[in-house]
Amino acid sequence: MGHWPRSHEIQLCRFCPLDRDCPPVQVDTCPEVLFNSLDLLPMIRNMPNLYFCQPHAKNQGMLRAVLSINECERVTSEHPARYVGEQFPAVGNGNGSANDFAVISFRAEEITNKWRAGYYRLDSDLGKINEAILALSR
Repeated sequence: MGHWPRSHEIQLCRFCPLDRDCPPVQVDTCPEVLFNSLDLLPMIRNMPNLYFCQPHAKNQGMLRAVLSINECERVTSEHPARYVGEQFPAVGNGNGSANDFAVISFRAEEITNKWRAGYYRLDSDLGKINEAILALSR
């Protein structure tokens, strides 16, 4: 991790939605890896996070985007999201399904009339979700 400036140390967040400690080798794939930076930490902690989950790659969820509520609305207008509860959904659920999916997480301080605290699953193709995310900057 020598390529990161000292002020951007990477560490596992103690509030990991997977409810367990990830070994250091999984830091890159833990959904709650945070940058300890005065600039980045508040943004990541106070806005909905979108993760890509790829069971075939055995990742636990990779942070793909930090979105505003309006950006969540735009993405989910094309790719419906369904509420799956207050626990990060299991990537390998044991039923043989290995389809990729995305997850949007909302913390209690981010809720609105439409969005409640917890996790929402998007079962659309990750490539198409990625296109929708990239379109937000246009």
